[in-house]
Amino acid sequence: MAKGIIFKTNPKAVGAILKLHQAKLKEFAQKAAEISKRLAPVISGNLKRSIDWDELEAGRGVIIFTATGYGGWVEIGTSKFEGRRFIARGVNLAAKEILGKGI
Repeated sequence: MAKGIIFKTNPKAVGAILKLHQAKLKEFAQKAAEISKRLAPVISGNLKRSIDWDELEAGRGVIIFTATGYGGWVEIGTSKFEGRRFIARGVNLAAKEILGKGI
């Protein structure tokens, strides 16, 4: 059986890395929501105002969403019109700005 290297974890270091990750993730989510609001098509302004973000349980990630009943259809489209992809483009632009590359 091959011997491997055993690393002892430093709880303070691991905690600091997780906090850094969560802080960057929140910064990303705020930027993505902000850019998505700028890109959202506007008729009444309701869709634009409804764009927000939230943290998933236990810091596992974030979600950028629209709280309207129709925002998803505007994003992805229907059989009658092509989606506007304002959230997808907002996420990509935020990633490019914060991480230095698009996703």
